[in-house]
Amino acid sequence: MSEAKSAIDAGSLDVLPNAKDLMKQIALREAEKASAEMKERSAADAEKKALIEKFSKASGVSDEEAQAGDRNYQPCRQEWSNFG
Repeated sequence: MSEAKSAIDAGSLDVLPNAKDLMKQIALREAEKASAEMKERSAADAEKKALIEKFSKASGVSDEEAQAGDRNYQPCRQEWSNFG
């Protein structure tokens, strides 16, 4: 009976990966994770750059137009200040 048990134990060891294979799998998963993080960071940087370009350009509204529009919102601002 002990021979059968040792044969089963020896057979189950063949199914388990060895340490070298496990280290390779870990390294591959870490590399995939790092690659995904780099892609996310690159996309975020591209979005940030696009927004900086967008907001650094002139809006096309003259100072006079901006001030006239600002006067239209003055009553609304007063209402909100009275609300709180």
